[in-house]
Amino acid sequence: ISRVFLFDLNCKSVLRYYFWGLVFNTGGNNTFQSYRMYTQSFTTPETFTQWKSCFSGPNSQLLVKVVGVIHGCYYILAMIEEAAGTRMYECKKQQSSGRLSRKRDAKLKELIQISPKLQKLQEERSQYLEYQKIQRELEYLTRFYVAWQYHSAEAVRGKTRERLEAAHTQIQNIKQEVKDGENELKELDKQAEHLKEIKNSEGGTKTRRIGDSTERKKGRREAKFIAAQKANRDNIVSEEKKLKQLERSLKEDESSLAAKEGELKKVEGLFTKLKDTDKSDAEALAAAQKKFQAVSAGLVIDDDGSDKTLQDQLM
Repeated sequence: ISRVFLFDLNCKSVLRYYFWGLVFNTGGNNTFQSYRMYTQSFTTPETFTQWKSCFSGPNSQLLVKVVGVIHGCYYILAMIEEAAGTRMYECKKQQSSGRLSRKRDAKLKELIQISPKLQKLQEERSQYLEYQKIQRELEYLTRFYVAWQYHSAEAVRGKTRERLEAAHTQIQNIKQEVKDGENELKELDKQAEHLKEIKNSEGGTKTRRIGDSTERKKGRREAKFIAAQKANRDNIVSEEKKLKQLERSLKEDESSLAAKEGELKKVEGLFTKLKDTDKSDAEALAAAQKKFQAVSAGLVIDDDGSDKTLQDQLM
């Protein structure tokens, strides 16, 4: 191979070709082979009739002139080689531009697909925020209601304890009164026995009158004591019934209090779960907005989350 060159040929001031050719020296006979690359549609195919064979006829004169110019002027050869390199760069630039255009179209299509999804996500986020607001208000009111029930149960429990203690005190007082009445009754029995002994020993009228009056006093006091004893026993029975009822009410209040405490713990667990869900949804929305903004700016999000342009990806 003696020379590699590139030149153009204007045909009817419309068509432009770029040819690059090789000149072979085979035993004193120069053989020229040319190859073509289109930049526009070919309208004059009769310019050259044989592309991969020796030039003949008028075309051989063109070959002689081109070879003579190339061999005679290395400056022109340098210009032709520079033009060839420029053309090669332009071809690569066209290919890169095509790839960039395709990628830009793909990203635009992706942006068009992402826009309604992002709008839908924003609407769902607003609805979810409204739902969370209502849920928080409901949880606040529920916790407030449970706390009020707990406070009310504590107040009822305190009052029940006070009533229970008062009932215990009253029962103890009644028992003490019964005991005092029994002791007094025993003392009256002793006095009656003493008077009987006196009556039997003396046997006088005066003694009988004293004994009769003492018997009457004893009967009246016994009647009063029996009535009081009966009343006290009835009071004890009623107070014991009240005490049992208060104990049942206290147990019910304690069970209700335990149930309210369980409901309060359950509400707190639900609130914590909703808070974690809200945090994860906010992070997902922030990532989607970041991706949307990057695509709108012509950037691409890699797997590691960094922003890159299309030129950076090509390089």
